[in-house]
Amino acid sequence: MQDISKIVKQLLEERGNDLIKNPSLFCAMIDDLVPDYKKERNILRRVLIHNDKICVKLYELLSEGNCERKELIIFRDLLENDLGLSENWIDIVFDIFELPFVQNSKSNAETQKGIENVTEKKKIADNTLFNNFTEKRKNVDNMPFMDTYLNGEKIKYAGEMQSGVPHGYGKAVWDTSNIYEGDWSYGKKIGRGRYVWKNGDVYEGDFVDGKGTGKGRYTWKNGEVYEGGFVDGKRTGKGRYTWKNGEVYEGDFVDSKRTGKGRYTWKNGDVYEGDFVDGKRTGKGRYT
Repeated sequence: MQDISKIVKQLLEERGNDLIKNPSLFCAMIDDLVPDYKKERNILRRVLIHNDKICVKLYELLSEGNCERKELIIFRDLLENDLGLSENWIDIVFDIFELPFVQNSKSNAETQKGIENVTEKKKIADNTLFNNFTEKRKNVDNMPFMDTYLNGEKIKYAGEMQSGVPHGYGKAVWDTSNIYEGDWSYGKKIGRGRYVWKNGDVYEGDFVDGKGTGKGRYTWKNGEVYEGGFVDGKRTGKGRYTWKNGEVYEGDFVDSKRTGKGRYTWKNGDVYEGDFVDGKRTGKGRYT
């Protein structure tokens, strides 16, 4: 983390903090300068691209030295509530820009009244896109579909474009009948969106470089549901998996397998809490 933080600091010192207001250029330069930090670079794209309010607030913090505790809490709440970032991702953003650590407003009741306008939570409705996409969906619904190609595949597309590829908000339908609607960045699914497969499976949540990465919800056609962390399209991090028979696992996932600490509840009420490896109860645990 120290290397990417150092590069970001040097880049902003050389080019000026105005570079933050051009997030596409800023992220492209970081991609070239620190190619090994893929996770951190993806997080920067997720935070900055298409998020003018975030860019403006970050610019203010960096340019004016306005790092008062209250202002930092406001910025942290924007990342959590407007973008739905996890605590881990928010800490990485603070580390990259060397911002002083603060807890969110939930842990700072004395500042709550002053930041109510920016802490209103966005809720995710079942089998819909995020509520703050409502107007964008309406706009896309009023646009005619056009035939185009994306990564060599023919698609029908309605939405915003730049340089001949999806960029902004839009809806794409493949010949396979798979559908994606949400944020795009130069032809890649980056931001928030909803992907529906021909077989009826649905993923809705965060995307980075075309893959589910961040927080999301995957619903299978058979009724099973997973909600939690994703990395490169795989269930990774904290999550909750619910089977159609009512059994539930809550805990750690790695590469779509139950690995780490977790709690499994059977439909008859039996519970196992403890260690899991590759989906199996392995290590220390308690069965009740």
